[in-house]
Amino acid sequence: MRIVVDTREKKPYRFSGAIKKPLKVGDYSIEGYEDKVAIERKSLQDWVQCCIGKNRERLEREIERSKSLNFFAIIIESDVESIWKARLWSKIPRSAIINTAIAWQVKHDIPIIFVSRRSDGKRAVETLLKSYLKYKENLPK
Repeated sequence: MRIVVDTREKKPYRFSGAIKKPLKVGDYSIEGYEDKVAIERKSLQDWVQCCIGKNRERLEREIERSKSLNFFAIIIESDVESIWKARLWSKIPRSAIINTAIAWQVKHDIPIIFVSRRSDGKRAVETLLKSYLKYKENLPK
């Protein structure tokens, strides 16, 4: 498996042997499967901005584009406990930040995964992509 990292990804995870190229959807995919699987990474700041205003509309458009894929997920680089403790630069209620993620899982039928650290996010991306090959494409990891 060779991971593809979108060229527009601002803080990419580093994977051995990864290649950079533009992706139509998401920040990470698998070479040869870019039209089938994608993972979107969001920092907490990015996610908060996606809960309000133009960034929300932009992410919802991306989610709509993801409907053509076999699998799409969003990784948020924060755990729920940290959201309650974070010093936020937005007046958006913390409950809205969390509830948006919960509601969108049902609304859009996609997993949204909170991770405590960037290293956990990287591991989640790699595990999701390997699992896609194993369970959806029936290929060995």
